[in-house]
Amino acid sequence: MIELTIRESPLGPGESKYLNFELRDSSGKTREFKSDAVAGELAEKFVPIYEELHEFGQRKTDIQDLESKGNNLARQLLPKDLHDDLWNRAKIASQLNKPAESLLIRSENPSIPWELLRIQAPGHQRRCGPGVFLAEAFALCRWIPSLYAPALALPVHSINLVWPEGHGLSSCFADEKLKRNLPVA
Repeated sequence: MIELTIRESPLGPGESKYLNFELRDSSGKTREFKSDAVAGELAEKFVPIYEELHEFGQRKTDIQDLESKGNNLARQLLPKDLHDDLWNRAKIASQLNKPAESLLIRSENPSIPWELLRIQAPGHQRRCGPGVFLAEAFALCRWIPSLYAPALALPVHSINLVWPEGHGLSSCFADEKLKRNLPVA
């Protein structure tokens, strides 16, 4: 799992702010990134996008418009090195036919539509062109740290695994073995 923690650093009251990013990969390696200055209140910037999503799918150009908005959001919010890092992770998983990595986004600002940020190959960050939304590239989850403390233990009294007959899912047997070895609460 990849953890991306975002903190806002205002320059002063009513002034621009920076987004500070900390990326921790599954090995525990951490990298830090800092965005360009972002002017104004972040929440206000995204209101029009959320309003437009209510009418999504009613025009032929909606997909291209959404891709364009996602490209712009990624350019505005993500530092180039972070953008390229995320793109490379998504590309490698895709080339190896591996499932998407989990991306946990920790941010106190729930208004930023992280799922809609569209990452593109380095050197191709423009309005159109090949790319992928973060929600397509990763199994994405948001976490607002101040609202919810992570559960340290999850008591389980009863658990069942269900899969269709003739499934052909090789991991089911490993899951069954794992289930049998779980401690009983």
